Amino acid sequence: MKYIITLFLLFVLVMVAFSQEKTYQYGPAKVHLCGVFSHKTFFGPPNYGENPETDSKEHVTIMTLDSAITVLGKPNDDVNSDTNSNVKEIQVVNLHDINLKRFYHKKVIVGGSLFCANTGHHHTNVLIELESIKELK
Repeated sequence: MKYIITLFLLFVLVMVAFSQEKTYQYGPAKVHLCGVFSHKTFFGPPNYGENPETDSKEHVTIMTLDSAITVLGKPNDDVNSDTNSNVKEIQVVNLHDINLKRFYHKKVIVGGSLFCANTGHHHTNVLIELESIKELK
């Protein structure tokens, strides 16, 4: 009986260890994340979907992460104060005009800084300011 209980407890410990999300910090800390890029369209100004006939459309790159992450908030930061758990998708902000279309539907590793959504143009709770990208084979 002790053997069975020991095996069960060991199994539970292993499952808890594997189920815990990786934890990251908001920028300026640099992170590297793995996932798959895709393209999504969202309604934009002036009414962000309330009037689909007249609202603009925003085309964004979304990265679906290999596994969910947690991003810890900074209590004294006006923008990045929220902790976000179970983050599976992040919007990619491409300030360096990297051609991202060639990476759509491919597994990639990206480097950059994370930040919290703070405008109507941000379509996920957590975004990454892209600095580097590499396709994984």
